[in-house]
Amino acid sequence: MDVSALWQELLKRADKDGDGQISKSDFQSAVSQDTDSAAAGQVFDAMDTNQDGFVSTAEYAAAMEKMDRAGQWFGPQGFSTLAGTGSGTLGGFSLGL
Repeated sequence: MDVSALWQELLKRADKDGDGQISKSDFQSAVSQDTDSAAAGQVFDAMDTNQDGFVSTAEYAAAMEKMDRAGQWFGPQGFSTLAGTGSGTLGGFSLGL
């Protein structure tokens, strides 16, 4: 899976101010058709490892690498792995890419 292409697609959908980062509200808006706001918030919080309120290119790549190592890209199991919930679900979340 080409993480760079996925990041660029997410930026197109979510980075409304063009700063190369995605805020939590931007992320939740971008994926609102795919999941509920609470599930999107959990995923965002898991990706925002430095807790600055934004997901950068590096944080996104690290999250995708973590899911890839687990053999779980997109879908509920992959994001459950990312968030460390172990529940197998995060509201059926998918980036919809």
